[in-house]
Parts: sequence; structure tokens; C-alpha cells
Amino acid sequence: MSYTVLARKYRPQRLHDLVGQEHVAQTLGNAIRLGRVAHAFLFTGVRGVGKTSTARILAKSLNCLEGASDEPCQRCAPCVEITAGRDLDVMEIDGASNNSVDDVRRLQETLPFRPARDRFKVVIIDEVHMLSSGAFNALLKTLEEPPAHVKFIFATTEIHKVPVTILSRCQRYDFRLVAQSVLVPHLRRILEAEGLESDEIALSTLAREAGGSVRDALTLLDQVLSSCGSPLRGEEVAALLGLASQALLGDLLDALLAQDVPALHRKLQGAFEEGVQALVLTKQLLLSLRDAVLLSFADDALIDERSAEERDRLKALVARAAGSVDLQQIFRSLSHLLESVQRAYLPEIELEMGLIRIASLPSLPSLQNLLDRLDAMESLPAGSHTPAPASPPAQTPPSSTPRSSTPAPKPPSSTPAQTPPSSTPVRSTQAQTPPASSPEPRRAETRGSSDPLPAPERTNMPLRSSAAGETPVAAAAEARPKPDEASKAPEMPAASKIAPRSASAPKPSDAFASWAAMVGHLRDRSPALAAVFEHATPLSLEAPQLHLVFAKGSFFLHQATAADAHQALLEAARLVWGGEPQIRVEAHEGEIDPSLTTLAQWKTQQRHAHEAEVRSVALQHPAVRDALEVFPEASSHVDVYVPGDEDSP
Repeated sequence: MSYTVLARKYRPQRLHDLVGQEHVAQTLGNAIRLGRVAHAFLFTGVRGVGKTSTARILAKSLNCLEGASDEPCQRCAPCVEITAGRDLDVMEIDGASNNSVDDVRRLQETLPFRPARDRFKVVIIDEVHMLSSGAFNALLKTLEEPPAHVKFIFATTEIHKVPVTILSRCQRYDFRLVAQSVLVPHLRRILEAEGLESDEIALSTLAREAGGSVRDALTLLDQVLSSCGSPLRGEEVAALLGLASQALLGDLLDALLAQDVPALHRKLQGAFEEGVQALVLTKQLLLSLRDAVLLSFADDALIDERSAEERDRLKALVARAAGSVDLQQIFRSLSHLLESVQRAYLPEIELEMGLIRIASLPSLPSLQNLLDRLDAMESLPAGSHTPAPASPPAQTPPSSTPRSSTPAPKPPSSTPAQTPPSSTPVRSTQAQTPPASSPEPRRAETRGSSDPLPAPERTNMPLRSSAAGETPVAAAAEARPKPDEASKAPEMPAASKIAPRSASAPKPSDAFASWAAMVGHLRDRSPALAAVFEHATPLSLEAPQLHLVFAKGSFFLHQATAADAHQALLEAARLVWGGEPQIRVEAHEGEIDPSLTTLAQWKTQQRHAHEAEVRSVALQHPAVRDALEVFPEASSHVDVYVPGDEDSP
């Protein structure tokens, strides 16, 4: 028993049957009614949008026995035979197999003769871009001045390959990609005509995968009907087409936003086991995030191609991300990841590591959250305290009283020394320290060519012992410019200066500072070994007990348990604690207490706090505020330079 596929069974037979090509149907219909039909047409567009079907409809409209009309009768002999493809006066030629000069010459020999029965002899050349250059040249003269009873209709998917000399002799019609919002109702009408059922997610999935092609959509529909039957379910359609289900996409995005790396890993592995390709999954995540960003602006019409269930799921995702996660930032990260996955030798691993990297990033505030904070700053009265950006709670800094032995160096004060307000700076060994709760930007200073450059200011917790008698105050005093040189320095606006690290950054305990000092001594001996111990989780830091753990089977554990590593750490502990420290380095099974912090994590927290503070100060600069008033959409693209230091990760 023969079966006619849906793409052929439901092929358009009239101009108004064309799906998503109303501009072509209207123009050709008007030309037929007004008697202004050209002698040559060129139809261009992607596959499956109706080019060949339109050529046949035009041939029927011109040759219908009831008269030329945009509504052929579909009953007369020309209409029936053209539909079946056996009309003698309508020649359909495949440009891919009849592309030589000889083929064109044989065609030209038949053109002077009148049609056997029809009103016009219609020549339809499909894939016309496949003709050779000699064939195009042989066709030029005939195409420019054909016999009155001849009409040419060319169809191509690659318009750029057609010579401009051919283009200038034809009326060009560009066929559009069919929108998903048009394809879904079309598929629904066909299923109703076939007596079949389907849910909205299945139809949306089919329309999305068709890529704007009506024929591709019907071909996919035929395929899934053969496999899944009726009614069609979204999960079954996604599995058959090698796609991730909407439920799986939702779980992946939830884990990504929650920064739940174990759950993210499990869902990814489940998707790969179901046969979902990494590139396909990345594109699906991007599309879902795109729609979520659009929904965050409360405009359902922007994603009307989604089913009601899909929109509800995306709205729930937007609600969870509101005020805490910048969806656009995640979208940009995923866009860069897509390029990496496309080039990767192992795309699954590239996608997995990329998503874990995105999930491990600190949570960035949303644009609306930043705008609200800026509005709150501007609403404060003049001279009032400027609120600091959100950061980990501040702790009281350790005492600055020096110890008699060789203890771990104390972190420097969060606020650097400032020059007293004066037109002429005066050298001093005393530093003015403002309250830690209200950090002030550093004054711009100039330095003469003869003055030595001071060492870069330590903004993170110091990891090395300072030389005897060398204090931050003394260093600051030595680095101050001479009065005559400083008086020439231009004064910068306060908002443009780099903010020092304030009390908003996390402060270490004395025990943790001692551990940091040990790692600092290790860095002097072996930077690679110091980097290993930065990832150790300290369980005990009370002298003389030093107890460190690593995740079982990790790379850092293997490096830290080596004999030379243990000896180096022992020597560093002696320098800080003195005596004979007792050191234990072992593996830890299961999850480590999240309240315990590695040195690498602490440094990252401090850096992020400082970056947030610098950004807050920079956004208060009058020039920046003026620019954002002109370009408000650039708020999320303001880049702030933050001076780094050697201890930053």
C-alpha cells in the first residue's frame, strides 16, 4: 500500500494556501488580476518554504481553462496535470542534472513552438544556481526577450551564486523563514485533519526544530507519528529528535542558578546518557535563557511561540533569579561556551567544565538591583554616609600590637594612610586613619622622577613576615611626594579615585592569619607548593597542632603528601610558631564542612569584596553618571580597573 507523506499531501494548491508567504501571494495575485505578469521570475529562500509549490500554482493560475486567475479551479485538465507534474507545456527542469550549455540549447530549440494545449509554456528550473557559467550565458538572450507564450520561473536556495546578469532580467521574490508562531497552528490543523492529537510542547518542539521550513516541520511530524503515535507528547518528541526535555532543561537551569555543582553534574550525565549531544544541549540552554530574559521584562508576547506550560516554567525560573542572579550575564557566559563546545575535541567535557565554571562564579547582582542601590545613594542627603555595597560581614581587625616572637604578620589596616587636606602636603610619620565603616578614596599623588617607587601596597592579607622595623606607616611616609612636586599634581574628583579595601572585606582570625603566613613562607620557597596548600581545608590551627585535609583522591592531596612538601611545610610552621609543630595532612571522605574556608576561598572573597567596593565608587563618578544618563543600557557594561597584587588568586 502506497503512502503519501504529509509534505506532499498538504502541499499548497492556491496562493492563499501558502504558509507564511503572504507578501508573495499578494503580489502575484495582484499581477494575475491586473494582467501584469512578467516573463521571468526568480524565487529565492531556504529549503521547504514554498518556492516550487508557488511556481506550480503560478503555472496553474496562468493556464486554467476557466481563465487566468489567482484562484485556479483545480478541476480542469491543466490544473490536474500540473499538480501531478505531467503537463506537456509545463517543463520542470532540475538545474543540478541539466546544467550544461547543450541542455540549455535543447531547451531553446523547443521555445519558439506554441504550447500544445495550454495558454503559456512555463519553464520551471529548480536549483538554478547549479547551472554552469556557459549555460547562464547561453540563456541570457532568450531570457531577456522570450516568445510571448513563454514564462520562466527560477528557484534557488543560494541566490549569491546566480549571476547579476540573470538577476537583472527577472522579478525577484524572497521567501521568508516561517515563524514558529505560524508553524504551530499549521501543524495543529494538519493533525486535526488527520484525526490525531498532540500537546503544545510537542508542537512547539517540532516547529522550533524545523528552523522556519514548512516541509521540514511536516517531515519531522511524519517521523514522530510513526514512532510515538497519537497523542504526541513533548518528552517523547524530544527524545526521538535527540533533544533534552523541557523538564531536564529546567532542572539544569535551576542547578546552574543555585550553583549546585553536584546536581548540575548529575543532570548533565543523565542528558548525555539519553543521547543528547553537547552542542544541541548548549543551544537549548541558550534559547531557554533568552526566553527567560525576555520574560523578566514581563512581556509574554515576546515569546508567544512557547506553550503555556513552558512559559510557566520560565516564569518560575525568573522568579527564583530575581534580585540575586543576572540572567544576561549567564547568557553571555553561555554564548562564549557555545563557541568553545563547537571547536572542542570532547564537546561533552567542554560543556560540563564550562557549566561548572559558570556555576562556581560568585553571584552577580542583577541590573535592577544595582539601579535600586544607585537610586538609594542619590536619595541620601548631602554629606551623609555612603552605603557600602553588599559584601560579607566585617569583623574587627586584629590588634596591631607587635609580638615578641616571630608570629604571623597582622593584616594591614583596611584604610590606608591619607594626606591631610592641604595645598602643600607635609611629610609625616603619622597616618590619619578614618573610620573603617566609611572608606574614603585615595588622593591622587604624583612622584618625582628622582623618588624611588614604593613597593605595591598589600591589599590582601599579608602572607610574609615584614622586615624588622618596617611598618606600613613608615613605608607610606617614605613614599610620599615632595611638597614642591605634589603641589603641581592635578586634583582628581573624589569619585574617580580607587577605593582602598575597607572593613567590608572579610577579615581573618589570628589563627588563620598564622596559616596564611606559613603559606607565604612556602611561596618564597616554591610557588607551586604554596598554590597546593592554598586549597587545603584547615581543621586545627592552634599551635603546635596543624591539621589539614583535602578531598579524597584529589590532585592537591597527592602533591601535599609528598615528602618534600611535608618538610617544606614543617619549616614554614617553625618560622611562624617556633618549636616543633605537629602537622597532619590527610584525605577527607564525604563533604567537608562548608563553614571551613580554604586560603584560596578567603582570598577570592576578599578580592570580590574589593572589586564591588571599587565599582561602587566608580559608578558615583560624575562623568560615569552623566554617561549612564545618556546610555542607560550600558550600566551592565561598565568595566572598572582594580589594581591587583601578587597575592590575589
